[in-house]
Amino acid sequence: MSANNHQDIIAGLARVKASGAYHDFVIHCGDRSWKVHRLVICSQSEFFRKACDGNFEEARKGEMTLAENDPDIVERMIDYLYLSDYNDVAASTEGFDPNDCRLWINALVYAIAGQYAIPHLQTVARKKTEAALACNWKEDGTDESFVKALDLVWTTTPQSGRGLRNCYLAFVNSHTAELRNSKSFFELLRSNADFMVNVVESAWDAAPTTTTRTTTWKHLLGSDTQSADGTQDVGWPSGKKGKDKGRWS
Repeated sequence: MSANNHQDIIAGLARVKASGAYHDFVIHCGDRSWKVHRLVICSQSEFFRKACDGNFEEARKGEMTLAENDPDIVERMIDYLYLSDYNDVAASTEGFDPNDCRLWINALVYAIAGQYAIPHLQTVARKKTEAALACNWKEDGTDESFVKALDLVWTTTPQSGRGLRNCYLAFVNSHTAELRNSKSFFELLRSNADFMVNVVESAWDAAPTTTTRTTTWKHLLGSDTQSADGTQDVGWPSGKKGKDKGRWS
């Protein structure tokens, strides 16, 4: 199929999505509804295929309510199903809202793609996350939105689903010099054990020798072996300094 033919198909799907023409299913979320087509949603989502094929009320009534989700994220999911893409830039508002940052939006899209079994959408959300991290990971001028997105990713993704987690872990490993001075990053390490373990594993996997592993930890935790706010002596994998040295024994 040529690029022009593909674009023609996408344009046609965009028109029927916008008009609702020939729809045979309705998705509700919050105070919004979308007239959709079973052929489009079921061919890309195992969740919707089972819901529409099975002996469920949704299949009989031709509608479904997604009560647990954010309508803006549901709309992005539906956009992807029709257009093979979605907009990860929030509508312009006064001031900065961390919930509107690209990292937050893409994390929620990645999560909803997992919830409704749309693996290709997860791939797109991961690639958009990588682009956002490379472009401007401090969208609010600080690292607060970045750390908030980190927390969201580790809250909404399973340990077995490491696609988006690995994206963030690679970024953390390459920005240890900046993150070692981040109070919010260290607060997340303390409050989210799953995240802390993944950071430790990733840092050690990325460093082939004990010497480089120690150097990596000193970059992240600070050469004085204290956390960003100076309140905790964390100790090192080698040298066993400080009151927590037993953890490395």
